[in-house]
Amino acid sequence: MPTSKAGFMKLGDFVINIYNLENKRYTYDFQVDDRFFQFFEDSIIKVASGTVHIDLDKQESFICLNFHLQGEIELVCDRSLERYAEQVDTHQKLIYRYGDQEKELGIDCYMIPKGHQQLQLAQHIYEFFAIEVPMKKIHPKFREEDYLREELIYTTSGENKAKNEQEVDPRWKELLKLKENNKLNYKNGTS
Repeated sequence: MPTSKAGFMKLGDFVINIYNLENKRYTYDFQVDDRFFQFFEDSIIKVASGTVHIDLDKQESFICLNFHLQGEIELVCDRSLERYAEQVDTHQKLIYRYGDQEKELGIDCYMIPKGHQQLQLAQHIYEFFAIEVPMKKIHPKFREEDYLREELIYTTSGENKAKNEQEVDPRWKELLKLKENNKLNYKNGTS
């Protein structure tokens, strides 16, 4: 794991020096853990560990970086508030093109000057892990149950429709009739 002599992780550990690299392929490996994610203010990830494998392809006019991130992120289930480990196994790609200035050209493409010395990858690595955090954090033991529940909600078969109609509270039936009449009137152009 890249660390300083004192054993503390620092953002400078996630730098690749590119200035004197020949035009060929290189590989780099980095380790991340809780200390890495503490560098990012208001990080959505507090506890995690993983590896980052990078295949760097340096060419005359560009550098292509292929990332393979593996590990796990500790999350809190939205339903049960239990902690669980979300597995991460993803591939990402960045391209650095040589130009006359340093600027972002797109989501995964950047321009750097020809004499650029190094690539700072910490922010990219953080973002690649962060986008793996699901919007709906569900503990794995509830995922199949949620999947089945969503299937029932979105199924429009006659059997489920008939079952839903039987379960309607009788007090609401008159309102449902008004609603249906309004839909018909709207379709026919009358109000």
